Amino acid sequence: MPGGHILDLFAEAVVANKQATLNQIDHAAFDATARLLADPGCRIYAVGGRITHAVVDYFGAVMRGGRAGVALAGEWPSHADVRTMIIPAAVPSEMPAVWRPQARPTTRQP
Repeated sequence: MPGGHILDLFAEAVVANKQATLNQIDHAAFDATARLLADPGCRIYAVGGRITHAVVDYFGAVMRGGRAGVALAGEWPSHADVRTMIIPAAVPSEMPAVWRPQARPTTRQP
């Protein structure tokens, strides 16, 4: 086969794709997200869709193995606050990867 064996070509393509993906990740944003995910004071609610729910289920199982306070969309809270992180499985480019509710005023304002 011209260019090498199909397995070698496939492996080269996989490595190139992974490197291209890693080159797009902002290191400071990655580190900040890792700190939030490790913070036991933050609750994590993972949200998946019709197709991505399997990824979310896996993410939830992995996270539950290492920390408390992890729930899936089927366990959606009615008490989300500023200590809550929502991690969507598929993120539109205009939406941040980690969404956190804003602080709500404790008193009603006119």
